[in-house]
Amino acid sequence: MCGRKSRPDTDKPTFNNKADTSSTYRSEALNKAKDANGIARAQSPKSTTYVPEIRHGSPTGNKLRQYGYASQTGGSVTIRQDPATKYPDGESQKPHFNAGQTDEKLDQHHYFEKTNKK
Repeated sequence: MCGRKSRPDTDKPTFNNKADTSSTYRSEALNKAKDANGIARAQSPKSTTYVPEIRHGSPTGNKLRQYGYASQTGGSVTIRQDPATKYPDGESQKPHFNAGQTDEKLDQHHYFEKTNKK
């Protein structure tokens, strides 16, 4: 598996003892990321930045949208939207939000199937 650990299908706790989630729509996945990190659903991000996308150790030239929030517990949380990808070993990953405490690894994955409710 190219040195990458496979993600188990179990609900592995991540930041704040919350597990990865799956949703049909993007908005549902973002709400689950907010819920898991103590952010009010109606809260707008305090910052929106664009960070370089890195795939398989190399920049792709694309930018990823990254949101900064203040959590209700007083901490700082980052949520980044990642596109779907296929890995060299044949595995794939659906589009998702990565979330976690700012300045730490974003270990949560909040997957979604569709971007709009139509």
